[in-house]
Amino acid sequence: MTETVSRKKPGKPICGARTRRGTRCQCKPVRGGRCKLHGGASTGPTTTEGKAQSTENLKRARAALNSPLHAEARRERALKGWKTRRRAAERRRLIELGRQAGMSAWWFVAVEKTW
Repeated sequence: MTETVSRKKPGKPICGARTRRGTRCQCKPVRGGRCKLHGGASTGPTTTEGKAQSTENLKRARAALNSPLHAEARRERALKGWKTRRRAAERRRLIELGRQAGMSAWWFVAVEKTW
């Protein structure tokens, strides 16, 4: 990785990670070359106990994600997405029918609020 320096303060190292705005992160880097927000400090567990604890945490997290309660929540979200896609398809169909009848799409806004 190339060393990234600040434009405002030449010679001052910066994190340099790409932000949501598309600019470079200006935070001070820590060990690893990135700032604490972009994963610079931790390199993961290094001791045997730490690795065992990490594995145990991963097993617990996977068990929670595969629990029946979480599966039910996933099914509900999938159904909600299906209903949203179905409603959008119906909206597009009605707009197209209106256009074929010689109407503009603005009329649908008033109809859509009644759904």
